[in-house]
Amino acid sequence: MSFIELHFDLLLNSFSITQLLWVQPALEEIVSSVRRNFPKFTNGEVQIRTKHTTTSLIINENEAGNFLQLHYEFVEKTRKSPDMKLHTVMAAENRADFNFPDHIVATTYGQKDITVPYHNGELMLGSRENIYLLTTFGPRSVHLLITFKLYTEI
Repeated sequence: MSFIELHFDLLLNSFSITQLLWVQPALEEIVSSVRRNFPKFTNGEVQIRTKHTTTSLIINENEAGNFLQLHYEFVEKTRKSPDMKLHTVMAAENRADFNFPDHIVATTYGQKDITVPYHNGELMLGSRENIYLLTTFGPRSVHLLITFKLYTEI
């Protein structure tokens, strides 16, 4: 049995303060590239990880109404006033850090990483499951680390 580990840095850009970004198309491009460049390694797992404290990963269905409702719910929650919170002390960068609601939303909804089985060259997600990145405290660029841990029986 042979093993490989592949790492990809996926850069996504948000254009609003709070945004739900559809990761699935970019992830499928990476999967396609791995399948094309490493055709013997068809099984294993894929980990998607965000390294930002005001972001989280969510699995949900890609249906317009559902997507919009989730997005609006997250926007509403991050627009709450942080005035009475302890997080308004000076941050290390010598600026007031008033984004307490962003941290609460990012840690309450979703996860910092998601691991998906990879079988016969495909991500083993449900037929309606898609991966999203909830990003707050934007607009900004966000890096996702995509790690493939694959093996082949040959």
